[in-house]
Amino acid sequence: MRKVAVVLVAAALLWPISGCFLFDHRREAEQIRRQIRALPGVTDTNLTYANNITGEHFALTVTLDRAITVPQAVDVGRTFTEQRRRQGLGDYNGDLMLYYPARGTLPRNVNTDDRSVALFDFGPSDGKPDPDADAVADGVAIWLRTAHSPVAELVGLDQPAERDDAASRDIDVTLTPDATAATAAALQRSDPALADASWEIKLVFNEYGDTRNYVSTPTPPSDADRALWSDISGVIGKYYRAKGSTAPPRPGAQAETQLEIDIGQGRGNDVETQRIVPAVAALLPRFGHPAALLVWGYDGPIEIVVGGCYRHQPDHTRLPLEIELSRQYETC
Repeated sequence: MRKVAVVLVAAALLWPISGCFLFDHRREAEQIRRQIRALPGVTDTNLTYANNITGEHFALTVTLDRAITVPQAVDVGRTFTEQRRRQGLGDYNGDLMLYYPARGTLPRNVNTDDRSVALFDFGPSDGKPDPDADAVADGVAIWLRTAHSPVAELVGLDQPAERDDAASRDIDVTLTPDATAATAAALQRSDPALADASWEIKLVFNEYGDTRNYVSTPTPPSDADRALWSDISGVIGKYYRAKGSTAPPRPGAQAETQLEIDIGQGRGNDVETQRIVPAVAALLPRFGHPAALLVWGYDGPIEIVVGGCYRHQPDHTRLPLEIELSRQYETC
């Protein structure tokens, strides 16, 4: 009897955990997948389901046809959100990820995206409120309308973005190579949801299709900024990675515009560091406001703010080239 009692006690202790594994919602999640796969404009679906000690989590990826309409895509988002509740999955973690083909104006390689992505997060794990069917429908419509624009190569949307707002969204728009400031601004004006979007230029810099990316938030880059980014890339050449961004001043930021170049310590990179860094620094006044430049050079990092004063970490070692450029361009 004592042995039986021990077994019963052990079973009782394990029941809350084992019950999670024995009584999951895989079948219900699969039913949602099949229902969405049958909707018009959907070309493929993929369901990932996990039920373990951290709880249940399911993610549904939906690939959309290039010819899909906004109402059809909205139906996908609304169906997922409503069926998630009806099938008893409303209290569990879940993701809906929508894929839509890129416009195809940029070369493709392993480092570039070939589709626009909209991600909707549900469940308690991220600490954010769940968007309801209307909020998801609005997000899908905003995302696909933007992706349909002839000036958008790629569009990324992440919802919710804020912990206290289920309808909040982060939106990133990659512009086509021929997009102008005027056409990008017209796209932004066409939808109030794009007022705080990020606008990206992907500039191809070698024969492999690799890109150097510049992001402007919340205003699309001007034609002068696009030309300047092209000139900066031309100075850097075809071997080194670089990225840049312009955004309103925020705590901890060195300047409104920030650029990073990775030259590294390869053979001959000492000469390249001496060539590239002064030439790039000479271009930065064209931004019209202070611009921070961080270069991972041959002998270590070089940090300056052209038109400002870089706030270095206490352990930063100032190299001779940095000191020389600081005297020329900084206002410390």
